[in-house]
Amino acid sequence: MWLLVASSALSCATAVAQDASIYGASLKTIDITRTDTPPVIDGRLDEAVWSQASCVDDLHQVNPIEYETPTVRTCVYLLYTTNAFYVGAQMFDSEAELISAQVLRQGERIVPDDFFGVILDHFNDQRSGYRFTVNSNSVRSDLIYQNTSQQNQDWEGIWSAAATRNEDGWVAEMEIPFNTLSFDPQDDTWGINFMRWVPRKNEWIGWVSRNNTMNPSVAGAVTGLHGLEPV
Repeated sequence: MWLLVASSALSCATAVAQDASIYGASLKTIDITRTDTPPVIDGRLDEAVWSQASCVDDLHQVNPIEYETPTVRTCVYLLYTTNAFYVGAQMFDSEAELISAQVLRQGERIVPDDFFGVILDHFNDQRSGYRFTVNSNSVRSDLIYQNTSQQNQDWEGIWSAAATRNEDGWVAEMEIPFNTLSFDPQDDTWGINFMRWVPRKNEWIGWVSRNNTMNPSVAGAVTGLHGLEPV
């Protein structure tokens, strides 16, 4: 099943509207896949449901050279149920033994480590949003954006994540319950972005950026969020 997921990632960029020379929120969208069978959050993409997921793999460097091809490849998978938003990500790395994984305890800052994150602009207003990040030890970090770029790191949401390392790099899964978020249930489109930090290369990777920046005002869109029911 691992090979099935990896194979589906190779062609997933066709699901994303884009212009190869310009990156912007108006040009990048993805229609999310709904499922009645939520994945188990164990840091493995070995369940059949992930092979049905919407997928993004056209990320680019944000730093050091914006819009350049990243030195490592990332594939992101999206699913949702009536109650939660699911993100799976495979972080390929040909030097997997060099992945930084120093932080082990929940609550510690994970900036020294390799990590993956998702930004959700829940009202699609380009002013507010949430950021959820996890390192390869399954240590979680979150914050909320206020006034576009101001970060409130004291916010603590209820969500789960798990990650595992393997010879190809590392894998992360997130489950974000809708009752953790504020949103308009009548709006089926949210702002969204993905980020990856590779500290040994000093490399930021993202889906959408502008002027080396990622925040709710600089994002793509996820569409098709219908019938959401916070528990």
